[in-house]
Amino acid sequence: MPIFSFPSSDAIGTLTDAQRYLGYIKEAGLSRIHILPTNPTIEHDSPFQGPSLLYGNPNLINIEKLFTIGDLSQKDFFSYLSKSYEISYKEKSINYGFLWNEKIGFGEDTSGFENGPLRKAYQGLIKNGGKRLDEFNEFKAKEGRDLEDYSDFMTLKQKLGFSLQWSSWPEKFRLRKNGYSEELPKEEKEFYKYVQFVFNDQLKSLSNSAKENELTLSGIMPLYPCFDCADVWANKDLFLLDASGFPVKVACVPPDFFEPVKGQLWGNPLWKYGKLSSNNKEKVYEAFANRLERLLENLDIIEIDHYRGLTAFGAVDFGASDARDGKWIQGPGNELFHYLEERLGKSRLPFEAEDLGLITPKVHRDRIKMGYPGMKVFQIANINDKTDIHHPEHNEPNSVYYLGTHNNTTLKDFLFGKKDNLESGSQQDYINYLEANSSEEGYNWKAIDVALSTKSNTTLLTISDIRNYGNEKRFNRPGSVGWWKVNLSENEMEKFKYEDAPILKELIEQHKRI
Repeated sequence: MPIFSFPSSDAIGTLTDAQRYLGYIKEAGLSRIHILPTNPTIEHDSPFQGPSLLYGNPNLINIEKLFTIGDLSQKDFFSYLSKSYEISYKEKSINYGFLWNEKIGFGEDTSGFENGPLRKAYQGLIKNGGKRLDEFNEFKAKEGRDLEDYSDFMTLKQKLGFSLQWSSWPEKFRLRKNGYSEELPKEEKEFYKYVQFVFNDQLKSLSNSAKENELTLSGIMPLYPCFDCADVWANKDLFLLDASGFPVKVACVPPDFFEPVKGQLWGNPLWKYGKLSSNNKEKVYEAFANRLERLLENLDIIEIDHYRGLTAFGAVDFGASDARDGKWIQGPGNELFHYLEERLGKSRLPFEAEDLGLITPKVHRDRIKMGYPGMKVFQIANINDKTDIHHPEHNEPNSVYYLGTHNNTTLKDFLFGKKDNLESGSQQDYINYLEANSSEEGYNWKAIDVALSTKSNTTLLTISDIRNYGNEKRFNRPGSVGWWKVNLSENEMEKFKYEDAPILKELIEQHKRI
């Protein structure tokens, strides 16, 4: 369940809202909550594409908590609350335009600090001073250069226009020439640091509450940054870029079974590792260690997105219109993981591998050697072939079983929605299988029963499938825009508690997964 999907008095689910509902999750017999990346977003609001790999999404900050802690005045809090109530009641899903303009203050007039409750809360912190200001200063000192780079980047984005990529900035900013930072308004830079101070505080509070509720908190680490982000701009030597900062090659998936002609053009900059390694390979590995250390401060388990890209990754020339000329290039493989284990002093890292798509035997071997669980998904199983690795009766114990991931449609839509084709079998084949293998009432409960019965050590279920929602509650559809907007109401979560949780807990107990 993404953070943004939790019910809220805001126009989006926030970190504090997720914290409020942890008790509901525990009561259902569940032991873990799995969230999407909490990185900032810009283009198309995807949590996998944004201006930072290291820092958090301001939209997920809880404004009410800023009021209760004393940063924000009652007047400013209720002014924003009335606007968010109105937009939430009207739209029933997340309106990111409203959030960017009204919550963070990226409206037409972004000068000064009168826009948005976050900016006013920053002013309140500075005005109030005291212990909280001391804590803010301690946070900045601890974060050091990384936070300076992020705040510089975001201040420049605001100064020069959010639609303008850093590669189009004037040379002194694009190439970070001496003295560039002194030209930026200090108060604006401090605001962006404050936002991360607040985000970090609220995420830590969520993490601590999860531990108190005996819940594991897990999340996803995207493999690649987007090009237009602080990490690439501030660390050009870690990526395959030319002297001016433009990519030489970009990430892709060469033509395969799923896209046999054009392949998949992703366009992300490529890390200088594997066969692209230069003499700064250890700096690349250290960047991964830095990300991992930050994630493990609050997450217990990390899913590595596009895991196969570490064994071998697709690359195509920058400027290509598609990936038909893409090539697979050798990645760092387990060398990177051994480095991370030694660097972080852990005999085994708490990783899970998103190993879906075109997976070679070498990818499987690398994963198995490290002991990381892979992913198995009901919706992509050949339900008529019990030897298929995703089939409920064939999967390996060291794995995580899903009915569908955040990229799949909901189970209800998968079984009964309009479909042009399925990869293996017909909708009726899947329905017949569920009917033959579960006596539960309702196809979502039959499927959950089946998922809990597999050999997989872990079963992960989406809130959309537990609640038996259709396509209207799908989180994302890869290759298209307009998603990441699912937001549940308080009434829907009450139904989860009183209608779904008792059934779920009984099934979990039956399968000895308590």
